[in-house]
Amino acid sequence: MRIVIIVCGLIVTSAAVANKDCSWSADLVSANAAALAPAKAMEVSTSMTTGEIVKRLGPAARDVGAGLYVLEWDLTDGRVFRVSALDVCSQPVAVGVG
Repeated sequence: MRIVIIVCGLIVTSAAVANKDCSWSADLVSANAAALAPAKAMEVSTSMTTGEIVKRLGPAARDVGAGLYVLEWDLTDGRVFRVSALDVCSQPVAVGVG
């Protein structure tokens, strides 16, 4: 019986740690984010997680999503690069330039 309780405790603790790692944080967006060269945005792949994208591009300029996170990076040519995601650890729902 003790083993079952210990295993259940480990599962709950592991889930809490995993959720913490995937939680949205303030460092994903910065009002001081510099505009990106369009070629830099094209390095992003939909097979990357949202966290990997932010590591590659740096913090987004804005999060304009409601219910779904929509990160926006300004591009040097005046367009905006967007990544829509459920959380930091998931692959994006949509990626594009507009």
